[in-house]
Amino acid sequence: MLPQRAYVHVKSPPTYPPTNTQKVTAGDPRRPGQRRPVALCHGHNGAAWFDSMSPDPISPDPLSTSPPVATPLAQLWAPGIDASWLIDGFSQARLQLHSIADPGAAAPGLPLLLAYGEPASWPQLLEPSAGPSGVEAVAEALPRLLASDRPCRLVNLSCTSVPTLVAWCLEPRSALCSQIAPRFVHPNPLDALLALDLLQRQPHLLATYQQLEQQPCAAAIDGRSADLQPFDRYRQATVPEALRQQRQQQQALEVELDLLTAQLQSLQLEQLEGLGRRELLESLPERLAEAEQLKRHASDLELSLEAQQADLRVVLHRLSALEQVLATGAQASQRLQQRLPQLLALGSSASA
Repeated sequence: MLPQRAYVHVKSPPTYPPTNTQKVTAGDPRRPGQRRPVALCHGHNGAAWFDSMSPDPISPDPLSTSPPVATPLAQLWAPGIDASWLIDGFSQARLQLHSIADPGAAAPGLPLLLAYGEPASWPQLLEPSAGPSGVEAVAEALPRLLASDRPCRLVNLSCTSVPTLVAWCLEPRSALCSQIAPRFVHPNPLDALLALDLLQRQPHLLATYQQLEQQPCAAAIDGRSADLQPFDRYRQATVPEALRQQRQQQQALEVELDLLTAQLQSLQLEQLEGLGRRELLESLPERLAEAEQLKRHASDLELSLEAQQADLRVVLHRLSALEQVLATGAQASQRLQQRLPQLLALGSSASA
């Protein structure tokens, strides 16, 4: 369900005297009473909308070497609940909301927002073994914080608007209430079922939540009635038709998830192929160097082979010459053997 839009008057933040490292530029284009379209309310699912029509923030001094220091407009304590969307909403309004972990360490000069949520947004829905809920922590610290001079108020993050909180932070002592009361977003059927079960098992949490809602610094400042019977809203969210629609949405999401899974697997295969190509390309210079080294080695082997072939030709030539010498010697020996009897006979006749 899209948030309704409304126009509210937001006053400009107060100005501060200049310091040694910061100059104040005159002529802030934002004027008190300027109209800006804003989102009406925020739901427990954490989605927030804030469309700001204000001009760009004041430009820093180009001659200054120090970055501009943003002064927090207020402080936020949100035990056990995610309030990042609220901090982002202030940032979109060009304002700073400082989150603190301990309300006792809060700065005394800044307003303090004490945040909690409706039962359908509690972490205990999904984690039954979780520690004390945020509403218990806020309820325990509230008397001590209200007794101090610091302006503070309760904020139900499941039903609030950023412009209303900004206006209160600018004038926390003002008794004016929001002219347009925010409304609770229709809860998720499964969250509503879990919230009904949790509140039935631990009714003291519902009593603590109702106690916070009845505080003058809670729902009354937002211009809405206290949320004393969340059961009615949760039971309405868990009718069979709502559960059927939730199941249809879940089936559609499962089909979409299957398609995304198939696409992811295809992308993973492409990524693996790309990684293989990348490794191949990265190893290409090394392989080219190895190929060049092998080429040089082959050239050396070729030269060595040519030298060996030349040596072999020399040896063959010498063997051929030796064979000729041996053949000549054999012929001479044969002729000598043929004439030896004649010489012996001639020697015998000469001696006789």
